[in-house]
Amino acid sequence: HFGSRALLQLAIPRLALQELLRTAHQRWPRLKKARDTQADEGENLAEMATVEGGKGRSPRGIRSSLSGMVQGAAAAASMAQSPLRRRSSSLGSGKGSLDESWEVGGKYQIKSDSLQMWAGPENNEVVGELFRDDIVLLLRWVQVVGRPQLGFVLPAGGVPGWVPLQDWYSPGDGPVHKVKMPGSWTMGARYAVISEATVREDRMISSEWVAELVPGDEVLALELTINEGDDEDNKIRLRMKISTDSGTVGWISPQTARGEMLLHHVNLLGSEVVDIVRKSVAVTRSNSLMKLSSWKSTTSNTSEESSPQPGAKQRSYTPGQTMPWEVNGQYRVLEATKLKETHLLTSRDICRVPAGALATILRLELRPTDFCPVALVTIQGDGYLNGCKGWIRCTSTEGHDIIDFRDQHQFIKVQARLA
Repeated sequence: HFGSRALLQLAIPRLALQELLRTAHQRWPRLKKARDTQADEGENLAEMATVEGGKGRSPRGIRSSLSGMVQGAAAAASMAQSPLRRRSSSLGSGKGSLDESWEVGGKYQIKSDSLQMWAGPENNEVVGELFRDDIVLLLRWVQVVGRPQLGFVLPAGGVPGWVPLQDWYSPGDGPVHKVKMPGSWTMGARYAVISEATVREDRMISSEWVAELVPGDEVLALELTINEGDDEDNKIRLRMKISTDSGTVGWISPQTARGEMLLHHVNLLGSEVVDIVRKSVAVTRSNSLMKLSSWKSTTSNTSEESSPQPGAKQRSYTPGQTMPWEVNGQYRVLEATKLKETHLLTSRDICRVPAGALATILRLELRPTDFCPVALVTIQGDGYLNGCKGWIRCTSTEGHDIIDFRDQHQFIKVQARLA
């Protein structure tokens, strides 16, 4: 029974099924012996505890072991579901992305009718209440001994507090959808500024001035937290530690207290930038974001066709100046291009590299015939492309970027510099 009907109903992957069937086959004689022994009249618990080869396991423990196997099988079946199926089962709207773990900076939706917020992970003083469909920003999460996972969250326009992320009696479930909503922040991501912002020395708004950012600037997200209500209105503000290309490091507000974005939500290091490049027109790097102030928030009424987008096609290299790419840097390929055996234009093609693949630069040169910057790279991609090595051009014949100038390793390099 255990090795046939129960397991088949769980739709377990083949490898997991084989492993569980093997375990069940090994344990079944001992489990059957325990069942028969339990049925004997006059058998006591002390005698039953010797069934598992003198290991001191009682029938209750054996039944618990069997129950644990079934629960583990159910968990394996759940993990085996396709991403599309799991996403659709998590939220009816299908929006957002399913995460294996909680992510700081992620925006999540409350699914309980009512959820109290506490003053601390071990302080049950109630500081607020959340309701179904409320959106909260996760600032921190911890695992406290004897308790489910707890998260420190910031609701839009509300007071921050701690909430349980898991159910007390069912750790696989919880009062918060484990689906990252659109508009979430990602540490290590790169964002475009869409509103003038002041960079300060510390997370406190009253701290020393460092610099000013203007629409079109780009920043790297390093850390996310809140101030302590030290502004004029004593309001809690979301604060982000950022780094700029000029090396400036400080704190800004990525959104208002009501949740309005001051940075555009597109991660310029992500694959989304490839789709934007396809729709954009060539512009210079100094004006790559083209009047981003015309769409200060994602709720702007300006149409997509008339609104410039972050990450548009650009010319980041000017002949006679330093190349924006660096050896050992990793960059995203923005347009499909050919991988060649040598840096020469007439060399043999190895394969075609699709847009969105990542390339680690091993060497940089200017081609002698047309002075086009070319790079010896190793490709990080899917299937046969992964690990391919060859030469690709960094810019097109028109001069716009084929290899993005944004280094995927920028977060690691900045962290090492600040350490």
